[in-house]
Amino acid sequence: MIWEKKEIDAVKVKEFAEAYGMETVTAAVLVRRGILEPEDVMFFLEEDFRCLHNPFLFKDMEKAVDRIGKAVSGGEKILIYGDRDVDGITATVLLYESLADLSGDVIWRVPLGDDDYGLSRKDVEEAAALGVTLLCTVDCGISNLKEIDFARDLGIDVIVVDHHNPQGGLPSACAVINPKVSGCGYPFVQLSGCGVASKLDWALAFARGPFYKKSVLLLQITPQNDTFTVEAVRLVNLAKTDGFRENVVPALGKKVFEKFTAFASGSEIVVHALAEQEKMFEKAFGPEAGAIKLVDFQPLLGSAFPQLAGKSLLAIKELSRLQKFEGKIQTEIDIFKNLYVSAALKSLKDHFSRVHRRMDLAALGTIADLMPLVNENRIIVRQGLRLIAENGRKGLREILSRKNLLGREISVKDVAWQISPVINATGRLGEPDKAVDLLLSVDREKLESLSVYINKLNEKRKELGDIAWNKMYQAAQESYDASDGKFVLVSGASVHRGVTGIIATKMVRHFKTPACVVAELKDKAVGSVRSVPRFPLTAFLAHFKDVFSDYGGHDLAAGFNLPLERLGSFRKRFYEVVRSLVLPEEQEDRILIDAEIPKNMLTPELYRTVSLLAPYGEANPSLSLYTKDLLVAACDVVGKKEQVHLKMLLDTGTFKFPSMLWNGVDLYGGRFKTGERVDIIYRMNKNVFMNTETLQLIVSDIARAGEHDVRILRPDEDFFDSSRRTDY
Repeated sequence: MIWEKKEIDAVKVKEFAEAYGMETVTAAVLVRRGILEPEDVMFFLEEDFRCLHNPFLFKDMEKAVDRIGKAVSGGEKILIYGDRDVDGITATVLLYESLADLSGDVIWRVPLGDDDYGLSRKDVEEAAALGVTLLCTVDCGISNLKEIDFARDLGIDVIVVDHHNPQGGLPSACAVINPKVSGCGYPFVQLSGCGVASKLDWALAFARGPFYKKSVLLLQITPQNDTFTVEAVRLVNLAKTDGFRENVVPALGKKVFEKFTAFASGSEIVVHALAEQEKMFEKAFGPEAGAIKLVDFQPLLGSAFPQLAGKSLLAIKELSRLQKFEGKIQTEIDIFKNLYVSAALKSLKDHFSRVHRRMDLAALGTIADLMPLVNENRIIVRQGLRLIAENGRKGLREILSRKNLLGREISVKDVAWQISPVINATGRLGEPDKAVDLLLSVDREKLESLSVYINKLNEKRKELGDIAWNKMYQAAQESYDASDGKFVLVSGASVHRGVTGIIATKMVRHFKTPACVVAELKDKAVGSVRSVPRFPLTAFLAHFKDVFSDYGGHDLAAGFNLPLERLGSFRKRFYEVVRSLVLPEEQEDRILIDAEIPKNMLTPELYRTVSLLAPYGEANPSLSLYTKDLLVAACDVVGKKEQVHLKMLLDTGTFKFPSMLWNGVDLYGGRFKTGERVDIIYRMNKNVFMNTETLQLIVSDIARAGEHDVRILRPDEDFFDSSRRTDY
């Protein structure tokens, strides 16, 4: 295994640390990982909801809000239609709760049994029969062009809330909220389906307040020797839509005044210091400027932030925690804009209280769908994990209780390995409605019975997965050979469609190639495909679009269905396409070191840095730390089924850390022995045993002190590829 560490400039790291008020170790990690842009740093260090992107940056968001508002006020029946996986289930629950909070006449549906992914013609017919006039798809819908046309023919409007890749044209919906749609206006494409639903939830709550559709012009006039600088920013729904900046010479400002009044038309003009700005406005533009009404910001500011009332914008800048993340020299209008948005959002806190409490669902969907933990996903997940741990949602409390997670800090790993599989089992076995009911229910008896039933489904899912793996392994090996080691394709009537994704994932790990597992049903075949890093599936599956009835998904995980009689044609073309593929070469295992920790700094305090950069998961793997010259004070071989792991006690000279080296028994004796000094690469985490938390080191690799070189990577080399590191 190769140990690598990127070379970084110590002086620049120190400057970076001082600029953002962080410790040097934290700065070194961020610099090595390429987290250098101010906004990116903000999402690592902050968890304030104000840092989330404004949902009205979606160009269709107002359309969606207005159509839902019309349906609610008119007593129309609204259907929320979701997907069967964790992301789809949580998105369904979230939007259902959101519309129920608005007193909407709302019902929900998810695919049951052997129903295909996405909206079907049958679903539309059933919706029409129920009197539905507005249908909202969540975590699906972007590829259901024909079905949405059919809904429109039946008098049903459709709002698509999705995050999957569009395939060609867009559906004829009254609004499409999807960050992957080109030109949608939203700056972050990697939201989960539930994350997108949460954006709509936020927008619906915002629309109940006084700022919805309100055009506000923030004005700041600053004297510059013999001239004035006139700056203005227009906000609609608190999102910046336009700007204005002109230098004005008094007595010669008529043209600028005309230009400004045209720009300001239809907007409320707000200033920070009314009396002062009125004087400068008149000095810059003359007496006729008095006809323009200026609105004082101080009442809103004083209500939201009493401690800031009466202070100048420059003084407020020095007090702002977030201003260091702006990434440019801030003018007074920039400060004013940020302050106005913050004050407005603070005034709406009661509107957003329920939205924020539903972040537990958005976090579940984000983690389960393997969304990268960057940008605003970090705030969504960080806040959501805290809510899950607080046990506010009774259905989640049932799952936590059965997994012995009550009263504990909840991590991404806990969600990915303990919570998500339980919820996912319902969809895999055709009963996702049970999970929706569990997450929505507050009835004690119903919660208990649903929890017992869902846990039985999860056990059955595990059993079906083991059976399918054992039955398909030989066929997978033959397919691997037939594809020249490039791909695996297996199918069978004995494979339950609910475990195709699980088996495909297991085959990817085993064969180190993409894998496709197909369940042969009565009249159709349903497949799940999983890929390896740097081989996107969407383009690959497009080779077979004329054979498929439907297909879609993400770059690393996708699915399809087709009539059973076409399966042979698909298989033949599959091998023709695969043999011409050039897959990314498998690289020798490398460990990328985030920071070298001198042994005198390997203390319990180090966990503060580890916690600060959490949550860890996709695109933000756990910190890989490197420390030299530790004493192996003790070492035991452990394991439940097979004794192949090493439990060690590593001594820094000041602290002794319990440590684990998984599957490391073969290294003992050759690489090191008890009583010897070693160099290690490790992660630091908390171990919970008998309700007691202790810090421990998870050792990734180990060698006798001084016997393993660290390769120093120059700045122009490929030093951090998150696709190679997906541990939690």
